[in-house]
Parts: sequence; structure tokens; C-alpha cells
Amino acid sequence: MRTPWALIGLAYCLVAAFPVAADPWGETRSHLIPSTLADRLDPRVQNLLFLTPAAQLRSERLRLSPVEGQDVTFIVRKVRSGPEDQTLWELRLDVGKPYSAGCWIVFRDGLDRIREVRLILTGPVEPAGDLLANTGTWIRLTPKDGGPTSRMDLFVDGRLVWGGWQVPTSLSEILKSPEQSLWDSTAQEVPWSSLIPQHTPADDQVEHLARLVEHALSTVPETRWGLWVPDPHSDAQGTDATGKPWGLWTSLENYRLPERGLGPWGSTAWLTDSLCRAWKIPVPRVVDLLRPQSALPGYSPAAPGEQPDHDPSLSLDWIRNLGLTLAQGLAPDRKLASDGADVLKVPFLDAEPQTGFNVDDLGPVLELLTALHPGRIYFAGLNQQVLTQGMAGAVRFLDPAILFPWVGKDGNLRLKVISGTKAVPWQTWLGPIGQPAGRRADHILLVAVDLPPEGFPLLKLP
Repeated sequence: MRTPWALIGLAYCLVAAFPVAADPWGETRSHLIPSTLADRLDPRVQNLLFLTPAAQLRSERLRLSPVEGQDVTFIVRKVRSGPEDQTLWELRLDVGKPYSAGCWIVFRDGLDRIREVRLILTGPVEPAGDLLANTGTWIRLTPKDGGPTSRMDLFVDGRLVWGGWQVPTSLSEILKSPEQSLWDSTAQEVPWSSLIPQHTPADDQVEHLARLVEHALSTVPETRWGLWVPDPHSDAQGTDATGKPWGLWTSLENYRLPERGLGPWGSTAWLTDSLCRAWKIPVPRVVDLLRPQSALPGYSPAAPGEQPDHDPSLSLDWIRNLGLTLAQGLAPDRKLASDGADVLKVPFLDAEPQTGFNVDDLGPVLELLTALHPGRIYFAGLNQQVLTQGMAGAVRFLDPAILFPWVGKDGNLRLKVISGTKAVPWQTWLGPIGQPAGRRADHILLVAVDLPPEGFPLLKLP
């Protein structure tokens, strides 16, 4: 067992996650994208979609009737040249900006066959501030052999995440039908309410908490191994005779005297203390937060007396223990494995044992998680394979961080990352800047944290 350096016996708190059901939009989804049925039935569009031989198609742009105050244009362009069966034309119905929500895209080959149809649900997003970059979310429809039916798949952030559903109509009939028919024909097998993020009051709660946490931590110096250990019997705003909160500053590091300041471990610990009190979860001992919960290849836990950064699994054990303790506090009869607090899978995207999701899949993973479980935040552990002599395949975890994902009122996903006492741009946090070996992390482990249904006070810091 890892020795908790100078902290054994001190009281502490933590948090993890349980699912929060999304409010289903059911039949209302079609109202969230502009309907273009009238434009798709326009004789000029019908002629280009179905009647004009591919050999006679030319790149052109048609101005159609505005929808909801936005211009609608029909664009024809060749996207691939070659033999007839490999030539590909894109016929695109844009509402407002190119490839935005409500856009239909039809791909025809040189043999006059419709090869694929796409319906854009959310358009591409360029990264800016808290906005998470996204290539868009769309439905792909392709013909099925053996009858007038089609296959439907869902792409999130350009990644196939779920699909194989059957639509009992042909592509040509779909193009002549209202958007609602797609939802109606697949409602029994497609959990639409759990696939597309929508703004909810829970998103407002996450955004508000992110601002409060950023402001509170901005008043505290950054000290890598620093922790604030409050008196477990005080409330969140409890103070002593001097007006300072009850508790003490301490450090995970043996060789330094405690000083005022927090680091990545201290900030996650401070936030979980506040959440723990809100959930009325018993306060665990610090030794419980340091218990090994991992078996990373190529390494052993740090020996007693060693510097904490000598242990490559410290971050993993820390955030996993936070999650496990709260899970057991909220559901004491639930049996949990050592990874029972981890986010292990989302549709078509499974986490690797011990290390989590591929870091390049963070966008679609968070898109699906905010749809499945709005109102959650996450403790995150980036990790890398360490390819040094004699340690091939070993894994090292980087410092833990707190992720605050929410859907804005504009329908776009946003992400604030708290690392230590600072909010850092998510691109910087994921990128190679400041990372060991000067390269991007390979995977990201997520531990989900459910917020109480109502607001709660953050633990006051001295």
C-alpha cells in the first residue's frame, strides 16, 4: 500500500458519478433543424437529384426560398473524377452557412446512382475560447441490397459512433419526405434522446459552477503538491476566531514544509470536499484516497519515502479513489470493481483497460456523454506510453484535471479545464506543451462526477 507521506489520519472527502436521465426530445427533434421539404420538392432540385444524367451535371448554385429567415441554396459540384462508377457528385442543400444544421447532402456517381445521403444535425464548429472544435454531427443513409430499404448511421464529430438501423424506405423516397419521417421510422430502436446534446438547465449549472471554481481558485497560489484539509466537522463556510476557515495546509511531498497553495491534487480534493458535503457523504481518510487501484504495466507503486512524482499511477489512483468512495457512499450495497468509477464506454467508443479513451476521441466522447448525462463534470487523467530502454509499454499518468463540459444556448459544446488553480485552454491541456517527452498524451481516463440537483456552497479557502 502506498504510504500517504505526511497525511495518514487526516480526514478528507470526494465524489464520483451516477447517471442523470436526459429529457427525451422525442418527436421535437425535427423542430430543432430547419425543415427543407418544400425546397427538396422544388422542380429544379428534383430534376438535378433524380432526372439529369450524371454526364450532364455541371457545377451550379440555385437560390431557393428562405427558411426561417435564412437563405437556402442548392449547390452541385464534382468531388471525385474517374471512371463512371467512381465519379462522385455532391448535391447539397444548404440552409444559411455551408454544412450547417438542416443541410441535406446527396452523393451521385457517374452511373446515375444515389450512393449516399447525409442530413446534418449540427454544423462544424471552429475552436474559440471554451468552444470545443467539432466537424459536425450527421446522419448517413445508404441503400441496402434486397429491397427498398436504407441503412442509417450516426456520425459525431466526424466519427461513426452508432448505427446499423434500418429505415423502411428508399433513399429517393426519404429525399421526398419530411424530416419527421426519419425519427418516426426508427423511434423504436434508436434512442434519439440520448444521442444529440441539447441545452438543458443542467448545462447552466455546470457553466455556473465552472465560473465559481475558476474564481475561487484564482485567489490561491499554485503549489504543485499542496492540499487544504478542512476540519471535517465544520460547514463549508466555517471559520475560527480569526475569521479564517477551519483546517490546515499540508503537502503530499515529504521534503517540503506545508505552505498556502493548491496543485492538481489539491484542487480536485477541494472541489470534492464541497460536493461531498452537499451529497452528505461520509468523509474518508486520506489514506483511502491513496490506496492503489491500478496495475499499470512496467511500474510498481512508489516506495515509502520516495517523491510522489516517482509513482506513475498516482493520478490514476487519486481520481479513481475519489469516484469509488462517493459511489459507495451513495449506493453502499452496490458491488464495485477497482475501475467501478471510470467511464468505460459510450456508443461504439470503448475505453482501454486502465488508460481510458483515445485522446483523439475526446470530442465525440464528450458530445455523447453530455447527451447521455447532462449536468456531469469529470476528473480526467491524461496518460502516455513511456518508451524508454527496459520499460517498453509502460504507462505514466499526468497530473489530474477537472473537466466542465456543457451545451451552450447556441447548441454548441463547450469545455472548461481546471488544472491546478488555473483554467487552461483545452487545446493547451491536450497538446504537447508542457507534457513529458514533448508530445501529446495517448489516452484520457475519465471519472464521472454528478452534481447535486441544487446549487451548493464551495468550501471556503483561507
